[in-house]
Amino acid sequence: MICSRLLHLALSAVGGLASAMPKQPMVVARVSDGTSDMGNNTFLSIPMERVQLSSGQSLRRRDDVNTVVYPVSDAGYAIEIDVGTPTQRVPVLIDTGSDELWVNPDCSGLSDSVAKQACLVLGQYFPSDSTTADDPKDSSLLEYGKGSANVTYIVDSVSIPGAMRNLSMTDVTLGVATASKNLAIGILGVGFTSNVEYLTVLDKLDAQNEMQSRAFSLVLGASNATDEAPASDGTIIFNGVDTRKFTGPLQQLDNLSPQDGDDDRWRYFVELTNSTYAKKDKTNTTTTLYSSSLRVLLDSGSSYSYLPPSFIGALANTLNLTVSTTSSSTTINGTIAIDCKATVPTGMVDFAFGSALTISVPLADLIWVNGDVCMIGIEPIGDDKIAVLGDDFLRSAYVLFDQDNQKIYMAEAANCGTHAQLLVGTISGNITSYNYTGECNQSTADLQVSASASAAAVFPISLTTVLFAFACIQIMMAMM
Repeated sequence: MICSRLLHLALSAVGGLASAMPKQPMVVARVSDGTSDMGNNTFLSIPMERVQLSSGQSLRRRDDVNTVVYPVSDAGYAIEIDVGTPTQRVPVLIDTGSDELWVNPDCSGLSDSVAKQACLVLGQYFPSDSTTADDPKDSSLLEYGKGSANVTYIVDSVSIPGAMRNLSMTDVTLGVATASKNLAIGILGVGFTSNVEYLTVLDKLDAQNEMQSRAFSLVLGASNATDEAPASDGTIIFNGVDTRKFTGPLQQLDNLSPQDGDDDRWRYFVELTNSTYAKKDKTNTTTTLYSSSLRVLLDSGSSYSYLPPSFIGALANTLNLTVSTTSSSTTINGTIAIDCKATVPTGMVDFAFGSALTISVPLADLIWVNGDVCMIGIEPIGDDKIAVLGDDFLRSAYVLFDQDNQKIYMAEAANCGTHAQLLVGTISGNITSYNYTGECNQSTADLQVSASASAAAVFPISLTTVLFAFACIQIMMAMM
């Protein structure tokens, strides 16, 4: 795993300790894959690792026509891919909020020396070392809140490693960063192909008969560990579903079509019908936070959620807290600051999507810690901005994204083991629908929520954690 390689690097710095450790390539653990009797129809289940980004800023993609903001910020969920011939293994963040694959952040552009070394350890792709790489194509500029990246497009082979087989693709277009700042890892956007002028990774998997659908499921929770269900940071399953990672039926939602202000692009928008806050105390009272219909983007590339100021104000009033009116080193304008030493209320923020589906998010899962500063990680949107439900929401949800039929399925996340399986749907006319019910019962789901809430009160084990460990080891060695 990513952190394992960084830990190996840290141990190497103290001389002698690393020699006792076997040198192993960074591999994705617990990969499941399978085949069916339906020709080449397969699925691939890959665990993702939560990593901390060095920039802590939003990713902004600019093209010749307009500017699209993809809020990849603070932390993300990574897998590994193999690029070129012979293969070169590189990590990438899974991002449902963007559409393109790019790799190779320029490590020399990182201002932090430890992050720079981590960037080098995590792996880079060198087109000149690949016999299947095509000549460079067009270039584009990627901009960030603190930094930028110039990307040149290359065509090469790409594969996603599996336990028994790889999902292999030829002639894949990917961006290679020739210069960048403040980002130590690339991105695999799993959005819609209609937003770019070439076939995306999902399209290639479909077109080259590695998969028979452009559907994938995603879960970021799975924080509680049992003998039957080891803890993991998350899982993405291409063309598959894991019925032991959620409770209740997967509810079908329409993937809303583009509207003015959404860049005229297909993205993973669903309709949020209302939201409430439910106290989990003797009163068990419920307070309405938002009662109007709202288009929200499901974005695994965004650590935070972005919701209307009225939502944030209602939540602050319910918790007897205040909304910050200025931005500083300790606050963000429009967010809710919270005392890090205070006892976190045990309430739930409920997000309803129609009458049949409610995703309950523990308040503790929404609290972000930055040194001595704590805040509820929901930032306000303006009148012309897009509402986003990011990782803080998605950790409580199991989501199946179906591009082919423009549907999204959701249920409450749970963790009662693993039962990854091929997606098999029911066809009616030109539409395929999926009918799956989670194998986890409600008590298991409650266990998931409880473990998640407890974990939110402390720092997650992440790339940043290991980077600081590495720095600390260097300091201790200097003092010897």
